[in-house]
Amino acid sequence: SRSSAASDVYKRQDHGEAFKIVDITKEQAIVMALHKVNEQIESNELDSSWSSVNSKTAVFERVNGRQSWKVSFTQLDNTKAEILNVFLTKTGEFISISK
Repeated sequence: SRSSAASDVYKRQDHGEAFKIVDITKEQAIVMALHKVNEQIESNELDSSWSSVNSKTAVFERVNGRQSWKVSFTQLDNTKAEILNVFLTKTGEFISISK
């Protein structure tokens, strides 16, 4: 019957909507990057001083041909500023971390 076919299509669309990958906000990008930094501190891949960084910025930019979040943590000491960058996809998946 026609009505059941129509309701099947409707169900499928409804189902797909629930699993839609959503782009994250700037605030979410910073929170996710901070979580990644803390993970790396716990596994001794990063110095613990990175956990108390007071300057965090996030910019949406094209990295290797795709739009990505670059979250930068800036650590100032007496002589220089050190910057740690965490790259995330626009949906919040971790790409890489670099100093």
